[in-house]
Amino acid sequence: MLRLFVSALAFTMLLFIGCPSNPTTTDNASGQIATTTQAGNNAAANDIKEGRLVLRIQNLPSPPGHNEYTKLLQSRCGFTFKMVVGKLSDADAAYNEAMKTEAKRKYGNDIFTRLTAEAKKNFEPGL
Repeated sequence: MLRLFVSALAFTMLLFIGCPSNPTTTDNASGQIATTTQAGNNAAANDIKEGRLVLRIQNLPSPPGHNEYTKLLQSRCGFTFKMVVGKLSDADAAYNEAMKTEAKRKYGNDIFTRLTAEAKKNFEPGL
């Protein structure tokens, strides 16, 4: 059961981070190169400036213990979640990474480790 929980939690964290492919680039009107990664970083910077912590996630079945972890992210850090249709893009992955960096800045570098451990403890109180 513990291995299932740890595997499921690792899978969930992968969803939050995303699995980016190579960033695509496009030429904009001024001749500068804009990447989807830059777009994700810019969107995250705007939300952080507005005081919002958001994680973009896919609408997939939740593994055991996932709900406990997301509740802790909401209650301790103020995260909200935005469902993304389809696969997470490079922009989504960059956005999430910027959000995670901000959460670490505000709550400590080990915030995700602490919340993962607490979720595990709450989910499997007998261990």
